Amino acid sequence: METALRLPDVLDLIVQNFRVRPLDRPTLVAKKHDYSRHPVHFSRDDLVSSKEKTHTLYRLALTNRAFSQAALPVLWSFIQSMEPLLKLVPGTVYSPATGIWFSTRLRPLCEEDLRCFEAAARKVKHLIVTDRRRRTVPSGFRPRVFSEISRCLGNRPFVPFLQSLLVDESCDYASFLFTDTLKKLVIVCKGDGVEPEGQGQNLIALLPARVPLLEELFVACRLSPSNLQDILKLEHLRKLTFDFRKYFWPVDEAGRHQFFKDLERLPKLREVDVGNMLLDYRNRISPLLEPGLVAYHFQALERLVFDGLPDYLMKILLRLRGTGLKSIVFWSERDAWDYGEDEEEDGVPVLPEEAEEKFSIGKALSIVGEQHFNTLTTLEIDASGNTATFRALDLEPLLRIAGMQNLDFHSARNTGINDEFVLKMASSWPQLELLRLFSDTRFGCPTLASVQAFARHCPNLRRLSLDMDPKIVQLHDHETIPPLQHLTLFSVLDDPGLIQDDEVAAIARFLSGCFPALIFPFVERSTAYPPKPSGPRAWTTVFKRLLQDRDAGGVKKLTGIFRPGTIQIGSGIDLGGGLVLIANKHDYSWHPAHFSRDDLVSSKEKMQTLYRLALTNRALSQAALPVLWSFIQSIEPLLKLVPGTVYCPAYGVWFSTQRRPLRKEDLQWFEAAARKVKYLIVTKTQRKSLPSPSGIQPRVFSEISRCLGNRPIVPFLRSLLVDESCDYVSFLFTDTLRKLVIVCTGDGAEPEGRGQNLIALLPVRVPLLEELFVACRLSPSNLQDILKLEHLRKLTFDFDECFWPVDEAGRYQFFKDLERLPKLRELDVGSMLLDYRNRISPLLEPGLVTYHFQALERLVFDGLPDYLMKILLRLRGTGLKSIVYWSKDNAWDYCEDNDEDGVPVLPEEAEEKFSVGKALSIIGEQHFKTLTTLEIDAFDNTGTFRALDLEPLLRIPGMQNLDFHSARNTGIDDEFVLKMASSWPQLELLRLFSDTRFGCPTLASVQAFARHCPNLRRLSLDMDPKIGELDDCETIPPLQHLTLFSVLDDPGRIQDEEVAAIARFLSGCFPALIFPFVERSTAYRPKPSGPRAWTTVFKRLLQDRDAGEVKKLTGIFRPNTIQIGSGIDLGGGLVLNLILEFDI
Repeated sequence: METALRLPDVLDLIVQNFRVRPLDRPTLVAKKHDYSRHPVHFSRDDLVSSKEKTHTLYRLALTNRAFSQAALPVLWSFIQSMEPLLKLVPGTVYSPATGIWFSTRLRPLCEEDLRCFEAAARKVKHLIVTDRRRRTVPSGFRPRVFSEISRCLGNRPFVPFLQSLLVDESCDYASFLFTDTLKKLVIVCKGDGVEPEGQGQNLIALLPARVPLLEELFVACRLSPSNLQDILKLEHLRKLTFDFRKYFWPVDEAGRHQFFKDLERLPKLREVDVGNMLLDYRNRISPLLEPGLVAYHFQALERLVFDGLPDYLMKILLRLRGTGLKSIVFWSERDAWDYGEDEEEDGVPVLPEEAEEKFSIGKALSIVGEQHFNTLTTLEIDASGNTATFRALDLEPLLRIAGMQNLDFHSARNTGINDEFVLKMASSWPQLELLRLFSDTRFGCPTLASVQAFARHCPNLRRLSLDMDPKIVQLHDHETIPPLQHLTLFSVLDDPGLIQDDEVAAIARFLSGCFPALIFPFVERSTAYPPKPSGPRAWTTVFKRLLQDRDAGGVKKLTGIFRPGTIQIGSGIDLGGGLVLIANKHDYSWHPAHFSRDDLVSSKEKMQTLYRLALTNRALSQAALPVLWSFIQSIEPLLKLVPGTVYCPAYGVWFSTQRRPLRKEDLQWFEAAARKVKYLIVTKTQRKSLPSPSGIQPRVFSEISRCLGNRPIVPFLRSLLVDESCDYVSFLFTDTLRKLVIVCTGDGAEPEGRGQNLIALLPVRVPLLEELFVACRLSPSNLQDILKLEHLRKLTFDFDECFWPVDEAGRYQFFKDLERLPKLRELDVGSMLLDYRNRISPLLEPGLVTYHFQALERLVFDGLPDYLMKILLRLRGTGLKSIVYWSKDNAWDYCEDNDEDGVPVLPEEAEEKFSVGKALSIIGEQHFKTLTTLEIDAFDNTGTFRALDLEPLLRIPGMQNLDFHSARNTGIDDEFVLKMASSWPQLELLRLFSDTRFGCPTLASVQAFARHCPNLRRLSLDMDPKIGELDDCETIPPLQHLTLFSVLDDPGRIQDEEVAAIARFLSGCFPALIFPFVERSTAYRPKPSGPRAWTTVFKRLLQDRDAGEVKKLTGIFRPNTIQIGSGIDLGGGLVLNLILEFDI
């Protein structure tokens, strides 16, 4: 367990386990064989494409500041154009008419102008530069732009830390991008590669001087004879690939063979794909390939890929004696399997007895089986004519290679493979991971019993493509076939249909039991003759039944591990006990009071997505790993890195079994991980009766602290949520801590009181604390301890008033003393000022005491009705921006007269009794002109007030959020809505419902908001559903940012025939609307005069959007359409290109 958790090696180990065959070919170049649909071998990385990973990181960066710091370097690492960088250079302008970027500067550039450019360029590791514009201007940039930048940089590299570059040979400025850090270079030709322009010759000529340390070179452009010598000068080259037509080679056949021989001079060359370099149709078999003339001695070659005619494989192998090849891939230009001309009546070739002498590939396999190819792990042979047929005897020589892992004959058919030979292969190749070996089913094939051989001898098998006789294996009662746990892909060829309908279910169950991890069962298709089926396409039916049974049963979870919503934290990286982040105190996930993009990506989803990225990609894991360690919910993952710490399931306790004292070297991995932890949650998860509530013995921490020399255990901790019952919290305190949340044990009904000791330590141990959340019992001295935290910016109390350690007078004095905190900006006093005995405390009377907070911007408090007014009278002179008031009683006073429906009615004289109305008049005075947010919630939800009470608020021009929850207003009409909209141009949220029995604004009021409040994002307003009559020349401009619209209790005043029209009206007014809903009050509901019609309208609205083009509007919150720039300012409104069509 310790080894699996050690950093920084943990991610490397995990990635290696799930990635065997990296898919790193640039997809810009059209390959002859596309395995994107059914990969030869698939890993977890194949299920999460690079495009999806990048889009996910964009989404994370947009929605969370903490995640963006880890995601941003990766986002800059992979870019597809120089445009994002050039946008950071002052004066670069794009001309849509010509499709060209050029410089408009009148003065020369200076170093100060390139500060942002250089900062971003240092982050770029992988760059793609391709021709996407007209042939007249291939690069889309004036070269003078690059010359100017190069001069200003003093000829320093544009992208100093560039590691890989994919460039079109037509690009005029590619040479500016060459740097000695470049390790991988891909040069492709313009267009479809039929007629290369030849400009790539100049780029390759620069490589020995400009990129001497190049390790990978992919060439898909025309070469010159001198380029071959330039390539031979790249002594550090490890991988070389040629991918162009044969007649584009700059030298004749003799020259090409000589160049192939000269490649021996590259001492580090491990992988070479020479393509059609050795091909010669004129001589059929080149005399230069005859054994004895030339022999090849590559020093480090491990992988060889080449095209050729049938005998080429045998000839090349004979000349490669003495090499340590691990992988051979041969693409035959013609049918590599020779056979006689005798045919059956069905027109299918038959192998005569003497065919073995003509069987060139058979001879080649015998060469492979010789001693000097015992290092081989991968052999892949593909004959373009899919009519190939050969015998099992031809494979006998390969059985001598014990390390074979991947054997792939594509769609060639074998005659003679049976259960006995399958057993030979399985026992000879215990490390086998991939086998694709189909049979000519007319001559027989192995049965399903052959699975038993693979299960016993090849536990690592991941893909099996083998035609089988679908006979269910008859097993004894005591005998079972052990499952192949890693096999995820199984296929047959052309579905011969040898299965009866009544056997389908049994075969599906058998395969499901043998291959519990099978995700991709499918039928491969050959391009040549398919055998005539003797029945329906039965294997297809079996595979459908297999997946159907899995989706219906418990095995469905096997595919779920690749979905972000189902990845469990700890499944890939063990951070302790299946980590689940704690939920927020107020959960508005259903209908948030105001929602942003961040609300659409929960913290849990972000964490799970990062785990998925870390598990599947080495590059992204380097950025994800610090974030994964930053947010942990328990100290246990760290303790697992300390030798001798053991978990006891009986007591649920972690304790130390170390008999000797810890030494500094024992904590090497612990310290490395602890330095990454920024946010820690330590809560009580065990039963209250256990002797150690925290689950960890304090002696463990004492030992670690002693060994560290009393240094902080988590030295860079910034945020800590802790249960007051935890015995070792004091060990976690450090001067870097900025946020502390202390909660009580259990449900908070009876705090234990241990939090008092923790708060007493804060002035000494955490003097720079900025945020403190207290939900535990305090002592009188704790109030003074809190007042000593001079750097405190946010203070919150969350417990019942009966748990305060002082009486009413002491609480009010403490509230007054909070003025001494010079940096306090946000204060939530909870029930501190509440006193049911006096109803309205005499200490709240104006004139007795006034409050002068120096920096207070947000105040949250509970109280009885008059408390809001009294507090506001005593806060004169402050610069408050936000007031949130939670009333413990009905804040809206009215007389008890009721109408016939039992609903209270406001009399004329009710204004004098309206305490909150008086409070609103106070807010409208001069000293509250800085207010941007006002939220008032009466718990009983029966509140009713008048529009006149809101008049004072119209004097505050900066109002952004006004929320009265479910209180009802009488008197709001279109005219008053116009007043509000014109008075509050910055309004973003408005929740102001009406008592519909006294009238409400019509849908025409939307026009007022659209004209005056362009930033409105949430509107909760009861409206009379009458479609406004607009003049022909007048339309209502849409509210582009409004995403949430709601009404209260759905009075149902809409006729059925009006539903469609109202839905269309709202869709046009609110083009970005995603969450329309009906809010419910907990008190009386007016009797509906019709059906729940607003609900019907909202359903129709969303239905129309899903069916039409407006559906794309909800897509702005999906990873593949979010653009950088709206959430993170990268300079000059930079928007990076999200459509990554190529992988490097």
